[in-house]
Amino acid sequence: MSNGLAPRKAFPVLETLHLEGQSNLEKICHGELIRTESFSHLTTITVHSCDRLKNLFPFSIARNLNQLQKISVSSCEKITEIVSWERKDDNDKNGILEFRSLSSLELSFLQNFKSFYSQETTASSANNTESIAIPLFNPKVSCPALESLNLVSVNGVEKIWHGDKLSAMSFGVQSLISLTIWNCSNSFMVKSFVQLKTLEVSWCVEMESIIEGILGGEKDEEARISSCISLFCKLDYLKLYHLPKLKMFCPGINIAIEFPSLRELEILKCPLLKTFPCDSTNIDRKSNGNISLDQPQHLFNEKHVSCPALEKLHLDSMTGIEKIWKGDQLSVICFGVQSLTTLKVQRCHKLKYVFTSSMIKSLVQLKELSIERCENIQEITQGEDDDDDDEINFPRLNHLELNTLPKLESFCSSGNYSFGFPSLQIVTVEYCPKMKMFSQGNSNTPMLHKVRPSTRTNEGRWEGSLNSTIRQLFREKRV
Repeated sequence: MSNGLAPRKAFPVLETLHLEGQSNLEKICHGELIRTESFSHLTTITVHSCDRLKNLFPFSIARNLNQLQKISVSSCEKITEIVSWERKDDNDKNGILEFRSLSSLELSFLQNFKSFYSQETTASSANNTESIAIPLFNPKVSCPALESLNLVSVNGVEKIWHGDKLSAMSFGVQSLISLTIWNCSNSFMVKSFVQLKTLEVSWCVEMESIIEGILGGEKDEEARISSCISLFCKLDYLKLYHLPKLKMFCPGINIAIEFPSLRELEILKCPLLKTFPCDSTNIDRKSNGNISLDQPQHLFNEKHVSCPALEKLHLDSMTGIEKIWKGDQLSVICFGVQSLTTLKVQRCHKLKYVFTSSMIKSLVQLKELSIERCENIQEITQGEDDDDDDEINFPRLNHLELNTLPKLESFCSSGNYSFGFPSLQIVTVEYCPKMKMFSQGNSNTPMLHKVRPSTRTNEGRWEGSLNSTIRQLFREKRV
């Protein structure tokens, strides 16, 4: 007991605790407290800018926080963990720490944070001189109701989970709906997300892959990873942003990955990512798993990734990709472009074209197409020698933007195709200095009445047809 006093109750009916700017606060709990009654009704705790605080609760109190639903900790300079282990808890050190009601966990701008509860890792590594990656959640922590996990600038965390499927499942990742990782140093994440609907990974400068995988691999290992990947069955939104070392979504896996519910995919500023995911046959084992650059890289290989529900695709600053799809109609159908409604491509400087003529037959839902600031694009649609069709139709395309494409010559310069755009109403062509015509063949655009020279104006020109208008704008630029 502390100071000879009997154990006391502390806030037995408190539901919400908010601490902010308490610069001298070192502990929330001090002295002997009645474990089963202290903070027993707490549902929400928010801690911000408490720079001397090292943790929130001792194990003895934390294990009884059965009503706790939300934890939010931000900008606390010295905090290293949520739950601390103390010697008086020694009898309980092998027990599971379960937060049965916790549905939301937010950790942000915690430069010294290491682990949610690091007792086991600390004890096991005391006699080990080698550096051990400490997971955010070790196998002794369980949050079976956790739906939202946000990690923002938590640079001390090297791994999120212990690594194996069993640990992740016992923790409770099967309940996660939203996972956001921003500016964290962890180099990979594990899988097994059966309920996950939103996944955002941004500004993680050391991350090389999203899912931990193997190169080659034994059959049992491959089966293990395969079963985990299939659990992305509810993922609706995936964003990968500013990951300068990201090479692949899943390294060394020679199987298909299906995202059956994925509707929106954004891959932005990932310059080393050349294929999504990665096939082990494309990995040079002699170069420690680096992708061979001998062959043109297709970002999406239909043999290894399928997104049958994908509606929106945004690619930006993917400077390593040479092709988005393999190109033939069968490949893109297997990938799932038949559901695509919006495609936006920016600053992908190795691309020379976006579509092939045969794959456009599958773009039956495409409504918005925007291609911007791609230095080497020469045409949007590449003609194919074995394509017998003379007419190419975009039945639902409503909005077309071509912006800052210095080498673009026309929408299709490699074939004498006619184009049908029965729904096209908005066309913007801005800074395409080599674009002399829209296409070699005619373009049927019954709903189009102007071409805008800039996104900054709604005014436009019309010379009776799309081809005539582009020719006139080209002549005027040369004057």
